[in-house]
Amino acid sequence: PDYVINAGGVTNIAFELTGYDEEAALNKVREIRATLEKVFAIAKRGKINTAQAADRLVEERIAQARKIKGIYLE
Repeated sequence: PDYVINAGGVTNIAFELTGYDEEAALNKVREIRATLEKVFAIAKRGKINTAQAADRLVEERIAQARKIKGIYLE
């Protein structure tokens, strides 16, 4: 899905904002592969397309972050 791939560019830019560390940026970008593998697994397991699977993964991550930070939004 496009926004998973776009994460590489966004991640790189984020590192540029705080003083660029090429090695750290590359290590973070390499994590995208694992995210894509999760998306593919969700799609296969749920018999849905990868865009829907990516949305599910994002929704799960947002829900987890809200629980951790105590943010409860509707």
